[in-house]
Amino acid sequence: MDLRLTVTRGEISTVVRVDGRLSVQGVREFERLVQTIDGPKVLDLTHLVSADDAGVTLLRTFARQGAQLIGTTPYMQLLLKSDSTTQPHQKDREAS
Repeated sequence: MDLRLTVTRGEISTVVRVDGRLSVQGVREFERLVQTIDGPKVLDLTHLVSADDAGVTLLRTFARQGAQLIGTTPYMQLLLKSDSTTQPHQKDREAS
């Protein structure tokens, strides 16, 4: 499995669950999907295995645009923090 995106629409926000590997091949699909969502967006990265530069850049862009990133691993937090405008949400996974 490279990338699977699952959308759950709630009353307050829409959650996009990201499973697998977010690479340049999946960035366009992910970007198009998120752009179709009206209202608050939550990106659940709990099951994200890896992301290449294009994937990390897209996640940073979504965060700057107001998307809430949850379930980020400590490693992903480091990648995202290398851009100082991105602040992963407090519901991120605790280090084991």
